[in-house]
Amino acid sequence: MFRRPHRDWSIDPPVGTGNRPALPIYELDPVAWNALVSRASQLPVEHVHDLLDFAALNHEEFLAALRIGRVLNVDDDQLFSLARRHSENVHEKLRAQIGRLDGLSRPATRSQIPISTLLWRRWKFRILMRGIGP
Repeated sequence: MFRRPHRDWSIDPPVGTGNRPALPIYELDPVAWNALVSRASQLPVEHVHDLLDFAALNHEEFLAALRIGRVLNVDDDQLFSLARRHSENVHEKLRAQIGRLDGLSRPATRSQIPISTLLWRRWKFRILMRGIGP
């Protein structure tokens, strides 16, 4: 397997991280971006009931974007730009489907929620999205 050369992120962080803006969509790898757009069109929005569900689905899609970028062996700038743009796209679709986030029921503080509940939320969306891509 090909390994990318080590990059010193303290000197040159990839675009799409920190305060560096992500690449515009037209500069992203077209195969990776089309795969992510296809995933976003099949989001299980009807299963998002509160802010924890919203965060869990958004996080799973962020990880999926990283996986797809790594499978296609894109460079770090492309990888983190893909992840950020896809996360923005998912966030937009969820907001359009479920309305204002303020209208969702607010969960208890994070420290009051058992870790098993948080893990289950992430696994729920991982299971629902199975078969839609890496």
